[in-house]
Amino acid sequence: MGWIILAIAAVIIGIIVLVNRSFVVESLRELRNVTWPTKEFAIQGAWVTVVFILVLATFLALIDWGVNSLMIWLVK
Repeated sequence: MGWIILAIAAVIIGIIVLVNRSFVVESLRELRNVTWPTKEFAIQGAWVTVVFILVLATFLALIDWGVNSLMIWLVK
């Protein structure tokens, strides 16, 4: 069953590529002109993202804890 779905997807992708050949060629040409980031830059960006997510998660957890404590205090 999986092979049938894969074959159908390959045929559909092939038709799309044939119909939009100029688009595909131009896209590949543009990809050659892209300046890809260095390994160090990519690692640094990943660390910045992880730290930002941790800080934001901590901030939201503190806000949640504060609102929860306030609601419990108001209900009592």
